[in-house]
Amino acid sequence: MNIWTIFDHLLGPPVCQLCGGRGIGPEICAGCYRDLPRALGACPTCAKPGRLAAACVSCLKRPPVFTRARVPFVYAFPVNRLLHRLKYQDVRCHARLLGELAGRTLRRARQLPQAIVPVPLHHRRLRTRGFNQAEEIAAFVARASGVPMRRKLCVRRRDTPPLWPLPATERRVLLTGAFECRGRPPARVAVFDDILTTGATADALARVLLRAGAQEVEIWAIARSPAGRRDGDSGGRKSVVQDHADKDQQAKTVVTEKSPEAAFRQPFADEHLLPGSDGGGADESGVKPRAQIFLPSHYHQ
Repeated sequence: MNIWTIFDHLLGPPVCQLCGGRGIGPEICAGCYRDLPRALGACPTCAKPGRLAAACVSCLKRPPVFTRARVPFVYAFPVNRLLHRLKYQDVRCHARLLGELAGRTLRRARQLPQAIVPVPLHHRRLRTRGFNQAEEIAAFVARASGVPMRRKLCVRRRDTPPLWPLPATERRVLLTGAFECRGRPPARVAVFDDILTTGATADALARVLLRAGAQEVEIWAIARSPAGRRDGDSGGRKSVVQDHADKDQQAKTVVTEKSPEAAFRQPFADEHLLPGSDGGGADESGVKPRAQIFLPSHYHQ
């Protein structure tokens, strides 16, 4: 039992970060834990969600450099909101919840890697954001799984524009030569990222690690995007980028204008964007989601 666990016990039982109920473990209650969007029946190579018994068509046509991807969740509510608040509103306690949940799942692998390498940020992006969300989560994944993290093994030499609106082909071009390995990696390495979309970033970093001496590289992530952009699919990119920029600005404005406690306790500013929602946050079946993202005051960081 470490000092942080002792403090948690002194503060009382864990409180669910999603609904504010009594937690059963890493700050989540039994109901919210049961409702998490788990990645079931995914491609064994890239973890693409679907009812798949073997590798997906994309992996058969263009096999990735990495050996396999292990991703416990699908990028859907409430995991997507936790990641968004961590990344854009600096709600760091979500890193602990996501990291411990993922670590407890990933440690069940038959053979664990010898090191976790978080996807690095360029120093300009790191200076602007103040932290690397992949590294923040990976620290808790490492603690829960027992696999050490090598945060300084790889660096990002070249800054790249936001990749999420781009098709896989353009991502691969932009990421060529973007990473550098500054040491000898162990034989088995897990590259860690918060979200796995097309796999282009993970593939580029895996290639660098293999050239530096690693024998096997797998990908660990919190969530897998249900459908990444296909090669050549660039329709509507300008409007999508603008929409993303608008939401980022809204998130920053909310945190700036509200007091720290109000910013932590507020429901999602973009709750109307939930799947199937008409403004009330209901899903396709008309049932309002359980999770509303509640954060008690003693989790301020």
